[in-house]
Amino acid sequence: MGNILEKIEQETSTTNERNLWGDLSPDIKPKKPEFEILESKIFRVTPQRPLQTHIEGFTEIRMVMYVQRVDFIVDLFDLYGIEKAEIIVGDSVVTKNRSSTEPEVFLRLAKLIEEGRLSVRVPKNNRTFHEKWILAEKDNEFSDIFGTANLTSRGSGISGKQSNQVRVRNIQGEYKNSEEYLELYDTYYWYHSNSEEYLDELVDLLKKDDAPDIEVVERWVSYTGSSSSADVTKVHAIIHEFQERALNDSTDPDVIMTELTTEANEAVLEEVVRILAPAGLQRDGRKIRATTRPFLDTRVSTFPLMTVNDDFVSLRVGSETINRTASNYDVAEIQKGINGIHSYVETIDRASCKNPRFAKMSIYEVMLYFLTSPFHHAYMKQGKRILGWEYQRGPKPLAIYGNTKNGKTYLLQYCSRLLTGSNNKVAAYDDDGFSATKVKNLLTWSSLFPIIYDDISDSKWGKRYMDQIVRSYWDNWWESGKNHSQLIVTSNKRIPQGQLKGRMKEVVMDARFEDNTANITHVSKIMSEENPIFLYFSKKYLELLNNGVDDKYDHTDCMNIGRLVMMELYEIAGIEIPDFFPNQPLEKVVDGNGLDWLSMINNGDVNWRVTPQKELYLSFTNNEDRYEVNRQMDLIPESIGPKRRGEKIIIPVPSEFTSWLRNSLPMFDVKRYSRNLKKLLKY
Repeated sequence: MGNILEKIEQETSTTNERNLWGDLSPDIKPKKPEFEILESKIFRVTPQRPLQTHIEGFTEIRMVMYVQRVDFIVDLFDLYGIEKAEIIVGDSVVTKNRSSTEPEVFLRLAKLIEEGRLSVRVPKNNRTFHEKWILAEKDNEFSDIFGTANLTSRGSGISGKQSNQVRVRNIQGEYKNSEEYLELYDTYYWYHSNSEEYLDELVDLLKKDDAPDIEVVERWVSYTGSSSSADVTKVHAIIHEFQERALNDSTDPDVIMTELTTEANEAVLEEVVRILAPAGLQRDGRKIRATTRPFLDTRVSTFPLMTVNDDFVSLRVGSETINRTASNYDVAEIQKGINGIHSYVETIDRASCKNPRFAKMSIYEVMLYFLTSPFHHAYMKQGKRILGWEYQRGPKPLAIYGNTKNGKTYLLQYCSRLLTGSNNKVAAYDDDGFSATKVKNLLTWSSLFPIIYDDISDSKWGKRYMDQIVRSYWDNWWESGKNHSQLIVTSNKRIPQGQLKGRMKEVVMDARFEDNTANITHVSKIMSEENPIFLYFSKKYLELLNNGVDDKYDHTDCMNIGRLVMMELYEIAGIEIPDFFPNQPLEKVVDGNGLDWLSMINNGDVNWRVTPQKELYLSFTNNEDRYEVNRQMDLIPESIGPKRRGEKIIIPVPSEFTSWLRNSLPMFDVKRYSRNLKKLLKY
């Protein structure tokens, strides 16, 4: 029970976002229960009382249903008053019923999904869920319905040809405070986390296709067999191979048509054609073909295509395919590139920040991450080769944290231009498009250009968005046979405690720029100047890869080779490496979170005491609310085990906390330590 309370509290106390069950904020303060658990009742499912009648009057449902008629899902909204639903069904049953279901039904489902009222999910990893389970909610009442009836014509009791029963248990009042409700939530979440979205491909197709919606649905319905029935890995491999061939062909003005002959089976070929047909792909037997440049223009209109060959990086952005690797080393150009990086890093001198050297190092770390990101797919392959194919953890996606006016957006623009060249601008995606479906769809483009999202909102850091995406990003979504983009986001929220903290790399932007014309003009001038550094960075990186770098592999640092590359470029350019160059991961040089806590304790914003039980209690002197307490707790390493109790933070072992603080003391630039801090550091 403690685990689920702890988990829900972490998810919901920092924001008021809705999770799977709404606004859950279990209160630890003892209070008289204001709910009543009614006695369970058993009902036979009959034509007079079909399964659906047990959810009539409720507004929100969660359902795990082994067999599901898709048209019955529409009825839940149109006939039974459901306003929001998440339904986990067997994928094979839904697929087999495609051809016998009217296109209007699927169009209605797609619209409900797009409106955010419906989520249809299917099991992952070849699992099968045999349960027939419904959880229903409305104001002051909750119902747990479990039985033998599927939501089909026979199972629901409408036909009268099948015998089934359901056990119904209701909780009235403030049911979210009940232990039973929380335990059911914990159980249901297992099914949610072991399933994935279904029908998202149709929703995306409706958005992209200019044809009338009903025609789009009819084409989708006419496709026989689920995409999951084809060899998905083979499909992606063929798309990747054809796309790379088209990129190479586009550099030759004499090549008009790209062709590829394959021995793939019918299901695979049909799936490839279905995905690439909007870009002009056609099939003739075992041969697929497309007019090269229009094909690439259509694909690139959605996402820039970047690929790495043996000795060069190519990029299709806009209507042009460009080579992003130099043929030879040009000392003057390398010097220009390095000096350009220095100019941008030194804009920190125009900002206010606690530690200028750390702030500069943070900016350089972000730039280096961008420069190495096209090679993270190769890093993942290297890790599999060295550590074994059972090793799942890939290069950590990057989260850039900072408050407003700290230059995050400008930095994203500058770094993306390092990859593309200053004349090729690639805009970051915004928060509205951040979901597992959208991100997974971008990965199907088989590009090595990073997926970049700017200003992710606090509500997207929960289990339905960031947690779901990051847990699957390299572990489940990566395939060796196709290119895999890295993920980069910026946010005004710190990475919260939990799995995300160990799965993402966080860089803190500790700077605040005054919003004046001089600052904007200065940064804009730097950004407008061509920086050729990636041409030489990619050349050196590929040379190292081709010569073998397994002896330099570090599973904790996906930028390790990139750091070596930059140091060699400094040597070629004859430029001294500055003290703000991150020659090892930033988190190993200095912990910005530790600096923040040192500052709060030193300034008297935090009081502390050690209890008779030898626990460290940390409390805030300015009466911080729960949100702010959680935000500050998220700065403490998860391994230290911080817990929030009311407005206090509890540390089980004080020496672990003080040891963490002492690691940041060399970068803590203050004239003197306060008595409050000095006394604490003795533990």
